[in-house]
Amino acid sequence: GDVKYINWNRYWEELEVEFSGAGAAAMDAAGVPRTLKMPVHADNQITFGLGAEYFFGEGYTLSVGYHYGDNAMSDNYLDPFIPAEVEHTLTCGFSVMPARTVKLGISYGYAIMDVSRASSYHAYDQSLEMQLGLPPGALNSEFCNAKTDYTVQIIQYSLSIYW
Repeated sequence: GDVKYINWNRYWEELEVEFSGAGAAAMDAAGVPRTLKMPVHADNQITFGLGAEYFFGEGYTLSVGYHYGDNAMSDNYLDPFIPAEVEHTLTCGFSVMPARTVKLGISYGYAIMDVSRASSYHAYDQSLEMQLGLPPGALNSEFCNAKTDYTVQIIQYSLSIYW
């Protein structure tokens, strides 16, 4: 088992986007700043995992695991750059060692997502409107009313060679 504390606030308070190239010259001409800052507002996070392995015979292993991570993002800061919506992950796997130096494995994972929905006026839009000098409500990005509602399933094959 393990417990982790992720200090998001220490290193990641905002996301800074800097534009360059031909579009940047047009931004300069229009008086639009080339660098925009978007708030991240990720809360610090505590995660924990627990797993077990069962060895049933020479070189055969069965494993199961569970991982929990509390959601680090509030709904109005939904952000595709931070994988904060996976709360529960269940895993199982099987491995075999056909020789002392070779291990073959297969595992399956199922992630249970936290269903979140941003408000109709996303925090990114609010921040950009202030930086660009736009009136409140001028932007209506795809983040507005964004919703996470999907399933993640993982199948992994592995080959380990020891020397």
